[in-house]
Amino acid sequence: MNDPGPVLDGDLGDSEPIAASALTKEARLAAITSSFSLLATYFSSGSNASVLSQRGPSYSDDTDPSTSLVIAALQLRVALAASDKFVGIVERVRRRANFRYQTIRRDTEGWPQGRLDTIRFARSSGKVTNPIFYPVINIARANVTPENTLVVSAAQWLMKELVAPTLTAFLPVLGPERRAATTARVQLRRLMADPIFAACQKAAEKVKRQGGMQGLLSQVRKRLNAGHVGNPVPYRELVDWMTACLNGKPAVEAGDMDWSFYGKSFDTKLFELWCLSEIGRALGLALQAPPDRPLLWERFNKPMFSWATTAGDLEVFFQRGMSGLGPGREARWQRTDTERRLGGIPDISAVVRRLHGPTELVILDSKLRQRESDRSEELYKLLGYFNNFQLDEYGHGAVIFYANRNSPYVYTYATDVRGQLLAVSLDPADTVASRPAIAAIAALVLQPLGLASLAASLSREPQSEHDTEDLVARSQEVQVSMLRAVAASMGMEGIRPWVSQAEAMLGDSWQSLEWDVKEIIATAIYVGNVLEGDRDYSGPILGLAAAAENLLWNWVLEPAALEYPQISQTKMLGAAIDLLNRAVAGRDAPAEMAVRTVLARTSGLSARLATLLEPLQEMNREFRREAAHRKLLTRAQWLACQRFMLIGSEPLLPRLAAALTQS
Repeated sequence: MNDPGPVLDGDLGDSEPIAASALTKEARLAAITSSFSLLATYFSSGSNASVLSQRGPSYSDDTDPSTSLVIAALQLRVALAASDKFVGIVERVRRRANFRYQTIRRDTEGWPQGRLDTIRFARSSGKVTNPIFYPVINIARANVTPENTLVVSAAQWLMKELVAPTLTAFLPVLGPERRAATTARVQLRRLMADPIFAACQKAAEKVKRQGGMQGLLSQVRKRLNAGHVGNPVPYRELVDWMTACLNGKPAVEAGDMDWSFYGKSFDTKLFELWCLSEIGRALGLALQAPPDRPLLWERFNKPMFSWATTAGDLEVFFQRGMSGLGPGREARWQRTDTERRLGGIPDISAVVRRLHGPTELVILDSKLRQRESDRSEELYKLLGYFNNFQLDEYGHGAVIFYANRNSPYVYTYATDVRGQLLAVSLDPADTVASRPAIAAIAALVLQPLGLASLAASLSREPQSEHDTEDLVARSQEVQVSMLRAVAASMGMEGIRPWVSQAEAMLGDSWQSLEWDVKEIIATAIYVGNVLEGDRDYSGPILGLAAAAENLLWNWVLEPAALEYPQISQTKMLGAAIDLLNRAVAGRDAPAEMAVRTVLARTSGLSARLATLLEPLQEMNREFRREAAHRKLLTRAQWLACQRFMLIGSEPLLPRLAAALTQS
């Protein structure tokens, strides 16, 4: 946190000394790789975000120019990392730089200083000069070779990028980025001042003027393949690297940018950004709605992540002052002489606006510290926030520590009312062991929406993101959970009018339905009617689809699974409808025969169900799958679904309920 927060008196408990605040090399690499796009935007401002107009080592064809990965801050770090890599290659070249012998013809005064050039001497016979000059031939080593020229050309290429205004204009004069860029340029100039490379400057300038880099690379590659280059390994590495860069591949991998020029002090900020990235990713998975990539230069003006869900709105902020998190967040403590209120800036804060209920706040504080106790000092800091901003025993928050090489843990504290405080530890280098702790944080954030149960899946293996029927089923499950959360927040009195409306739509079959189905239908009608025009109506659409699916399972498929247990493995609605189609058509496979056994118990059920299978397929195709595929569904689509399912000339849900419940 930027603000030290209120200082609390009292016994804070015993604790071991705090270890050095630094990530391990493995954790630093994992954190940078995992939160790469987020880090790219941290050190830049929107007005200075730009892309290179000229291909350089920080350019990559794999990078979409519309994304934040091409902002100047990231390009500078690529150039710095490329410079480090290049310097390593050059140092190995210098140990045994390649050269070639060349013949030097000159005249020496007084006596032959070298091997006499007899041909030239014979041609000059008879000429009298004073003093006498003798033509000689000397053999000397020359450093101006294609491969050494390539080294100098690459150095010029890098130095031009390190002074490019698009990369360096926004850097603070005393900032670590400018120091690192200056250091890199000085190091490159020092290397190029070596006589081995200084002799190649003119040849490299000619390559630059004539745009002959590709030709130079081809020439050096041929010399390497022909065995004309001594110490070929670093030269070949340089050729491969330069070729890849010119072909649009990244000059360095994400892991090469360990940003070591910040020293260990940067690890604290890196851990905060990694925690923000992981929390955003976890909430997106839990809600089945990956958020847009955040731009950290906008962190003072807008949330980093936001979701407009069926149960309410969720916004996650980074380093936003408490007073900027909405009305009702005025500090109660103030200085008596200036009347200035005691503020606070949490690392991460989540504002939760329920569809039916008050707005709530979750405070998350990340600490790059290692200690074996349960960190009572840091926990009391959050309790101070709760008190100062009138959250008191209803506060929700977590302190996130670095697990280092210890096992990640989750400690939970709660009040008698509804407050909850977590002490958790995470390790960027061990995401598998950190899953339960990340799931606990996500559950804490989702709890005010009544959706904490959605975070349970985060403790397991990551789910496939392929566009499959399984994805549709998971999205529907999430939306049904949201509808149930809305119903729970409304209470029985609040939902009663919508239950009455749903009962009128379904008629005599209403009394035969289970409460879960009744609640889903009533809540879907309520949400579909109260949402504003520009909101996503996927939730109520999936709610009505889930009601139809529950009817099929409750009255046909679950009883059939008692006859043939493998039917219970048919999780996809499309597969279930296909099974019913085959059963009604008379197919004699075991599953189909079990379904027919159930249908035969009720007179006329098979014939009534047969007339509904095509509308069920249409519902699945036109509404359910569309709503589950992360598309924004409009009010017009909701109204079309409502007509199809409830109030049209032949509404599907009343017909299905009547067909299944009719004795």
